Amino acid sequence: MRPFARRAAPSLPFLAAGAVTLLLWAAGALEPLERPLYDLRVSARFLAGSPSGTASRLAVVAVDEPSLEALGRWPWPAERHARLVETLAAAGAAAVGLDLILAEPTGERGDEALARAVAQSAASMPVFLPAGPEAPHASLAQAATGLGSIRFPLDPDGAVRRLPLPATGRGTEPLSVLLARVGGLQEAGGPTTLWLDLRRPPVLRSPLRPEDLFPTFSYVAVLDGRVPPEALRGRIVLVGATAPGLGDRHLTALRRLGPVPGVFLHANAVRALLDPEPIRRVPGASLAIFLVVLAIAASVLRTGHSAALFFPLQALVIYGVTAVAAFARAGVWLELAPAAAALGGGQLVVGLEAYMRERHRRARVEATFGRYVSPAVLRELLRPGAAAGPGGRRLEVTVLVTDLCRFTRFAEDRPPEEAVEALNAYLEAMARPVLEAGGMVDKYVGDGLLALFGAPLPDPGHARAALAVAEEIRRSLLALNEARGLAGAPVLQARIALHSGEVIAGSVGTAERLDYTAVGDPVNLCARLEKAAAPGEVVATRAVFDRAGFTPGPPWEGPERLPIRGRDEPAEVYRLPAEPRAGVLQEVSNPTDP
Repeated sequence: MRPFARRAAPSLPFLAAGAVTLLLWAAGALEPLERPLYDLRVSARFLAGSPSGTASRLAVVAVDEPSLEALGRWPWPAERHARLVETLAAAGAAAVGLDLILAEPTGERGDEALARAVAQSAASMPVFLPAGPEAPHASLAQAATGLGSIRFPLDPDGAVRRLPLPATGRGTEPLSVLLARVGGLQEAGGPTTLWLDLRRPPVLRSPLRPEDLFPTFSYVAVLDGRVPPEALRGRIVLVGATAPGLGDRHLTALRRLGPVPGVFLHANAVRALLDPEPIRRVPGASLAIFLVVLAIAASVLRTGHSAALFFPLQALVIYGVTAVAAFARAGVWLELAPAAAALGGGQLVVGLEAYMRERHRRARVEATFGRYVSPAVLRELLRPGAAAGPGGRRLEVTVLVTDLCRFTRFAEDRPPEEAVEALNAYLEAMARPVLEAGGMVDKYVGDGLLALFGAPLPDPGHARAALAVAEEIRRSLLALNEARGLAGAPVLQARIALHSGEVIAGSVGTAERLDYTAVGDPVNLCARLEKAAAPGEVVATRAVFDRAGFTPGPPWEGPERLPIRGRDEPAEVYRLPAEPRAGVLQEVSNPTDP
């Protein structure tokens, strides 16, 4: 069970994020994110898709600027609209939708003429008029084949992207649905919302105009007979205002088109209803399945730090490309915002987890090494992916042990405060060279210290560094003793021992208290060699010089085979005698005191 839990653990953040995302999606909270992504896909489909064949079945008669210049100010008398209806019927139009506000009577004679033209054409050319607040007066409404809503719901950003489709017989149907029904709309089991895209025209012009999307004819040109009947025959014709001064303009998902007159929105809705490849939005259940599969894939693919970092981005890119391609080629709408939210949320949890894990690691490293190593070494240990850590490992190191001679007698003869102050000064003089050379102060033992070179970070130059530090400690102590001697304070000397070998370095202790240290024969041998050194002297084994890569010469003395208590074989050592100046300084201790 535990291996399975470890294997499944990486998927949990994505599963949790997927569940939260689905709740947000169901509540509609992700719609503001999905809208611009929808616009992006509409633009991709517009550029990459083929022209819609359905658009050729439509035509727009525009109340445009040339018509206003020729026919005068808007609104126009009803007789003029009656002549237009008669002209369209004579040309053989399949159906007409008037996207015009005809609510107020313009004169009994004109209104009767328009109602008569609408009624007479109904047998061969259905005429549909606006419903609701924009509905025509009673006599005209009775003559029309049907009344349809001409309003589109606006999204919060002011754009038109959809058209609700009420069930037949329930509520006022959109004008576009009534017209599409004439064109052969199959409604059984259809969607409840029509999502509007824009299909590119056969010829793309720059700049793109709404008039390029559908065959468009000027109102006055149709009225004057300048449009050949065959250009209108068999088409579903929408009549509406396109002149900028008449308003009725809206933004669409294709922002490069700018504000689009409402009549083109109705034409586009009819086109979308009759399109053999309408936009099909994938339901939430399919999205849920996808997110769960994605989370499971995350648990399989996240095998390391790099995979954990790049998997969500890779998955989102692949899904995004697939979503755009599916929309552009087949009108399949795979929602991007929920997938991005699920992957982003999952990665956020993973990132927070990694951040907390890294903070914990840094805290452990700082707690373990902060007191023992130089700031430079600590920075290297805190670097992500650093090779060293509190865990145990075999390392080749050089051990340095140093101890103050006769400090016990020195402390007995002085107040505790003076003894501790002097001890701290001597330990500072011995520890500082270790840290400056990149070594590690393993521990302070009474009046001495144990230092490691080559731990916690491996260092091929550990032996040379330790030899240099031993000599630097002697110089540091000599300078301290000279200063104390001039001040009339007692002075102390130190014994120093060095040995190289392989140790096991790591954190040891209990769960409540851990210390990083090294254990092994090199540590034990070095501690015994320190006891064999004279005050102010350095003792180093041959192993140290072998690792350092040279044979010692003067002032080093030796080699000497030094018997070690508890060991069968003597140790081969070299000695660096005390500085001559150290002998003339005053020593405070009983010569017989160890």
